[in-house]
Amino acid sequence: MRHVALLRAVNVGGRGKMAMDDLRDAFRSAGFGDVATHGNTGNVVFSTSERSATRITATIERELDKALAYHGDVFVLSHAQLAKAAGANPFRATLEAGGRQCYLAFLGAVPAPARRREIERADDGGLYDIAVRGRVLYYAYARSDAQRRREIDIERILGVRATARSFKVVDTLVALTA
Repeated sequence: MRHVALLRAVNVGGRGKMAMDDLRDAFRSAGFGDVATHGNTGNVVFSTSERSATRITATIERELDKALAYHGDVFVLSHAQLAKAAGANPFRATLEAGGRQCYLAFLGAVPAPARRREIERADDGGLYDIAVRGRVLYYAYARSDAQRRREIDIERILGVRATARSFKVVDTLVALTA
């Protein structure tokens, strides 16, 4: 079965420097097959017969610690989970109209209802459209507002770990895991 591992804070803003060749080698050493990376920011597509995301994540974290001294968060999603997240994007129609940027933040746990309501109100004066669906936070904004917007501290507000990818990257990862 095809999966994707999303590594947090790899080759972003000068932190977590990691060569993609080394990352692929670490996944192969951990016993995964058909290993490929997408982009240079810790998106790894791979195959495994293991179905438990918990066991897959533990294997990846052990190998990355041993091989690359990486101690960041790893989010593992099956093709079905990734496709479901992409398909549930409440802002898809506005993206197709153009001029909008959208991100999906994959969450380490389902946030508490009060925290979910808090982040849905953190729209920065109407610049953001925000929605939470299970373990995915969707946020979109007009590309013309990119310079005016402020970053929203997703993890602090929701009280869970997260890693975000653009909808375009997620769509590509869905195709790569099929």
